[in-house]
Amino acid sequence: MTRPRKICMAANWKMNQSIHKLESYAKDLENFSKPSLSKITEKLHVVLGVPAPFLEKAESIFRPKKISISAQNVHWEESGAFTGETSLNMLNEIGIQMTILGHSERRTLFHETNNEIRLKFEKALSKNITPILCVGEKIEERQTGKTFAVLEEQLSSCLSQEKLDGKNFLIAYEPVWAIGTGLTATRDEAHEAHKFIREYLEKKISKTVAEETRILYGGSMKQDVTRELLRSTEIDGGLIGGASLEPETFASMLNIAYELSP
Repeated sequence: MTRPRKICMAANWKMNQSIHKLESYAKDLENFSKPSLSKITEKLHVVLGVPAPFLEKAESIFRPKKISISAQNVHWEESGAFTGETSLNMLNEIGIQMTILGHSERRTLFHETNNEIRLKFEKALSKNITPILCVGEKIEERQTGKTFAVLEEQLSSCLSQEKLDGKNFLIAYEPVWAIGTGLTATRDEAHEAHKFIREYLEKKISKTVAEETRILYGGSMKQDVTRELLRSTEIDGGLIGGASLEPETFASMLNIAYELSP
């Protein structure tokens, strides 16, 4: 079966890296990309989710290389007394067109609720910034057969038919039990979850949105499992954490995705 959607390989650097290493990272990424980074970015959508202080410099370095820069989080208010937060207007001012939302670390460590994530998601769409909406279950929820119920709850809290066209947002399925643990869902486990998400989109929104929406895998995706996961045509790429910190490793994953892209 031919893959119907463009693969997206999105790095999530979290609270890592140095602003002084952005240029060397870009150079190394080019050196390790085969056949070339320019050919890869013609076929793939490559995204770097960088810490907020790096956004503007990263945009100036990577945008000419056809790599999108993404924020890792935003606030839903336009402005105000929200110390430490970043608004979508601020992202627009420096040309940032994407943001990660609802990452499991935001949900668990910072206690973000489904309603707060919905507010961010809707505001991002209104500002023409593409959200990568993260959803996924904890280990106890998987073990007790609640995976699909958790996914449906998280999806239904954000997604409404009138706001979506299948191209203005992405979804990242990230089993929480795989984040930072070294565990990775098998291709069958990931395929099953991605298929459920796509069926949910078709049932609750539309067949067109279901067919067009890219669903990424985001649970400790590493070089050695990239090929196996991307052989599922339900998996449209990856949201990659630790493995994206080293340009050689991230480039090797891009090379694999390039091979598998039509």
